[in-house]
Amino acid sequence: AIVISNDSSFLSEGPSGSGAQVLDNTFTNVERSNIWIQSSGDGSSTTATKGVLDVVIDNNTFNDYGGLNAYGRGAVGNVFYIRNASDFQISNNTIGEPAFMQYPVSVFDENFDSYADTAALQNVWINAVPSSPNNASLTLTDTFTATPSGYSTTLNSQTAKANNGVNYRDMGITVTEDFTLTFKMLQSNFSRYNMVGLLNSDGTQGYAVGWSTASSTSFYGNGYVQIKKLNLTTPWDNFSTTGTTISASNANPDHPATGYAVTGTDPVTYDTTFAGLAEIKLTWDASTGLLTVYVNGVEKLTATDTDFGSFSRIYIRGNVYSVVDDINLSTMADPAMPITFSLTDNLDWSNTTRTNGVAVDFDDYTISGYGGGQDGYGGYPAIANTSDGGLTVAIQGNAWKRIPLSYTITSKTVLEFEVTAADEGEILAIGLDEDTDYSNAVRGLQLGGSDVWNQAWQGISAYTSDNKTYRIPVGEFYTGPMNNLFFVADDDADGSTDAVFKTIMIYEDK
Repeated sequence: AIVISNDSSFLSEGPSGSGAQVLDNTFTNVERSNIWIQSSGDGSSTTATKGVLDVVIDNNTFNDYGGLNAYGRGAVGNVFYIRNASDFQISNNTIGEPAFMQYPVSVFDENFDSYADTAALQNVWINAVPSSPNNASLTLTDTFTATPSGYSTTLNSQTAKANNGVNYRDMGITVTEDFTLTFKMLQSNFSRYNMVGLLNSDGTQGYAVGWSTASSTSFYGNGYVQIKKLNLTTPWDNFSTTGTTISASNANPDHPATGYAVTGTDPVTYDTTFAGLAEIKLTWDASTGLLTVYVNGVEKLTATDTDFGSFSRIYIRGNVYSVVDDINLSTMADPAMPITFSLTDNLDWSNTTRTNGVAVDFDDYTISGYGGGQDGYGGYPAIANTSDGGLTVAIQGNAWKRIPLSYTITSKTVLEFEVTAADEGEILAIGLDEDTDYSNAVRGLQLGGSDVWNQAWQGISAYTSDNKTYRIPVGEFYTGPMNNLFFVADDDADGSTDAVFKTIMIYEDK
């Protein structure tokens, strides 16, 4: 990677890097940003202080960018990260594919070690059952006693102790992509049923792993595991609720349910060696609805269900009692945009290509109206201004605009861009069309707005606020040769739509 900066953290006495030239290089498998440029003096400034000036980046090739690395400069996935700079020429470069089209990231982690006491735990983990009986809150413990054998042990770390009750924690994030939920669990007695699951923000719909300890003779004292589906009309607030079993059978987890293996049945005897907590994993494939349960790394169960696709809460159902530890949720994330820039003046962006695709430079095209008389309808302004060397177009008023960009969409085509909208108007949309008639085929992809556009595909992640990155698999909506990239910022009411699109790329997924 290349860093160009008078970075106050360790280069405070060094030069700014102004006048640098990065020419004729091939960057391969660089983790985080390939080229990172930033002035150390920007602080919280909202305008460019021009700390790095007059840089030329020309005729370079970037392949397998954005490898996974928790450290380093710039965002994971960037080719260029530029902030607080001026007078840049970025030309004749080729951007290849990222190292990962998607990669796993941890979005929730709970090991229960950080809580000073049980009161602190209960401020975070909410008791979902409103009244007794069976409304126990989680508590903390670092010891475990198995009732059948009478054996006790000190655990390696502080864990959550779950008695008869249902408790949950909001994760602060909504997961809609493939996920992997892992946790550790052990139960103190037979004839118990404990669960850990992932539900939506209302606590009404989701999936869980249930572990029944049954009896000392059920799978040799291991009990059995199941995949459960919860589809409730009210939030999960009843200890008696355990959902519907959707796995075809019960599976032996091959782990002693109470931590000590049964060695004999008449009379029942136990191994004195503590087996530790079972490591349980639930995975979900968003595209197929396939759920899979693993115990200690071995696949045990599968089930397929496509009813739910949004998850925001972790639930624990305890049953006198279980211990639960090391809950982790990871999901699949997209790489960062190849180009990220801010507080940058006089950026000259030209003739940069995307392998197996197109990097849009608006300065290479003439912007004109789209959709017949829709552009400027009602006498309102229909404005489209480019900036940032052609990387950005700002659309305002009641504007329907297009550029004559030709691209053949296949089943693997992705439309990637960033958008910021101060006013979404009635319709905020983007799309590709073979002609300029919006009414003869559904080509729009609606992002937001107060109205529903019947000539656009719906179900795209809705724009909410701030800067939002989109990677739309447009080939899942339509295919074929297209001749126009178009933008709709429709507002027949008062012509006040104000939206900015930037760093637009169209390419083929791996």
